Amino acid sequence: MRVEHCKIEPAHSDERRTITAMFNGDFDAKQVKILRITQGNVLGNHYHHYREMFYLLEGEAIYEFIDLDSNERATIHLEKGGRIVIEPRVAHRAQFMKDTVMVEATEKPYVSAAENDVRFVEW
Repeated sequence: MRVEHCKIEPAHSDERRTITAMFNGDFDAKQVKILRITQGNVLGNHYHHYREMFYLLEGEAIYEFIDLDSNERATIHLEKGGRIVIEPRVAHRAQFMKDTVMVEATEKPYVSAAENDVRFVEW
């Protein structure tokens, strides 16, 4: 599956602060956003022609993926501190189990659903 999932541990911690690097040279972001999503919502049902990264600050989500080139399917349970990098042409959707705060970074700036998202409904 062309989706990377990992838990990001702090890069440094002392009595003054904790530093966590969501990405450090392995992702080239053109835009970074903070998302606040209410429990129970389902978002996505689309794919992109560029890579996308999500890092969960608070909350919980279940992500489903279909690789459009191989037809491979995967499900990932994303929890606090978890990161997902989604490659181009991987359809995805997420159900949010709790109120969630996450960081989204994309390799192309988000303009609108009409310009950035390719709808996918064949789940």
